[in-house]
Amino acid sequence: GCMISEDRPFIVQAFERIDIATEGSSDALDGVVVIGAHFPHPSRFNESLSDDLVLPLRLALQSVIEASATSKVVLIADTNEFTSTSSDMITSYLELPGNTTMSTSLEQTCCFDNGFSTWGAFDRIIANFGSGMETVVLMDSPLPLWAQQVNPVTQKKGAFHKPIKGILKIAEGHTGPAVTTSSTSTMSTTTS
Repeated sequence: GCMISEDRPFIVQAFERIDIATEGSSDALDGVVVIGAHFPHPSRFNESLSDDLVLPLRLALQSVIEASATSKVVLIADTNEFTSTSSDMITSYLELPGNTTMSTSLEQTCCFDNGFSTWGAFDRIIANFGSGMETVVLMDSPLPLWAQQVNPVTQKKGAFHKPIKGILKIAEGHTGPAVTTSSTSTMSTTTS
């Protein structure tokens, strides 16, 4: 779906474990709903998204949770939320089930065109289960040349994001598979 008509895509998919020997197992990883999303930008600097912008994603998530009977959720997203918006706030406005929020730390991953400003912690991995999450920023400065996009005509830099990896701790001494956001880059070219 899209959070805005024909823009800001998301996908919500339920996954179930297929190697469980016993029916009705209560294993921590029987199933999980995974969201991949590129959120719209808030209308004002340092404010959070308005309810109407997150409604399509919230409704899709509620539908998949109901259909799959799975309440564990992992969000992998460019949230376009500023550092002032906590991951708890994101789980709240998306109405993730439960009271747990495990999140990657708020890292300066956005963007190349603004020098990875302190307010640019847009890229996050958030789960509503687990006992902790480790964060790894997968690139540091200087960025590889392929990530340093600059329009040759306008000299405008691309909005490359540094990729992050979240390692979700699901039980004492155990971690789930690492979850990694993809790096994103956008550059618009305008011709007269």
